[in-house]
Amino acid sequence: MIKRIDRILVLLIALVAALIAADAVVAASDFGPGFHAVLGLGSCVLVVLVSKALGRLFLQRPEDSDDA
Repeated sequence: MIKRIDRILVLLIALVAALIAADAVVAASDFGPGFHAVLGLGSCVLVVLVSKALGRLFLQRPEDSDDA
């Protein structure tokens, strides 16, 4: 269990570093009209996919597991 938490922590730290780097690139230049709309849509899709993956990883149980 500790290994899994360590892996998740490393993944989250890498994600934060990538987001900081992406923010520096996006803030430094504007890529034209509609860029922020596309960026927002892509971010929304990414949030949905990550939350579905986290839900599968932490919240869902196999159908054949019985607690009773």
